[in-house]
Amino acid sequence: MKDINILWFKKDLRIKDNEALIESLKDRDIIPIYIIEKELWKQKPYSDRQWQFCKESLLDLRDSLKKIGQPLIIRTGKVIEIFEEISKRFNIKFIYSHQETGDYFTFKRDEEVRKWALMKNIIWKEYLQFSVFRGKLDGQKDCEKI
Repeated sequence: MKDINILWFKKDLRIKDNEALIESLKDRDIIPIYIIEKELWKQKPYSDRQWQFCKESLLDLRDSLKKIGQPLIIRTGKVIEIFEEISKRFNIKFIYSHQETGDYFTFKRDEEVRKWALMKNIIWKEYLQFSVFRGKLDGQKDCEKI
């Protein structure tokens, strides 16, 4: 099986200043992917107006990626199921994405993806976005221990 990396686009749908994109291109061939999660878009914080903006942004992203020789794969479904399907055709070495700061739905989804990746021996590299992050940074002590 061919080694590949997955570049998982979530909310950050741009190529300029996209650390996950820059880093993913250094190692191996990549599959840039956006997954339309119907369950996510059914959540209360999301609206039709936001979905319309997302679709327009995906068209822009597709065009931007095409200019650098990368196709954008758009799939609909659950993230782990789609990643599992990809893993049956390719040897996934890394998943690259930004660290999404969102609601409980995305937090739980990311926990499940992290467990799946660990089980499959896939390294998931998340990059901070807008100086906002979940949890503590590497080497940071718990507040209770200081």
